Amino acid sequence: MNAIPILFALGGVGLLIAGWLAFSYLRRSLRSGLLPQRWRRRRKLAFVVGGFLVLSIPWQAYPLGKGTALGVPFFAAWYDERGRDFIGAITLPALLGNAAVWFLVPQVVLAYLARRQAPNKNAR
Repeated sequence: MNAIPILFALGGVGLLIAGWLAFSYLRRSLRSGLLPQRWRRRRKLAFVVGGFLVLSIPWQAYPLGKGTALGVPFFAAWYDERGRDFIGAITLPALLGNAAVWFLVPQVVLAYLARRQAPNKNAR
């Protein structure tokens, strides 16, 4: 058994959690006025970038064994050296998970930048 898909999946779960937390943080910060209005435009841009990253999913392949695996971070399909595909019940959930991860990655970056620039309420 190859460890690469397992490591990718563990990283994917971490990115899903971080993405959801970042999405929630940005939404709360914008609603409460903690972030200036220019962050709304940045968040819209992050949605657009996330959409383009979702469109890149068909090109996310890597060599695995004597074939090619499709799906980063979640393993979705495998193609052997003859080009035959092996898909199954895991393919659709993996593709949806990949789409969610790649859509939320720009939100993680934006939340990190917003967190660094937001005023600290606990500062003395």
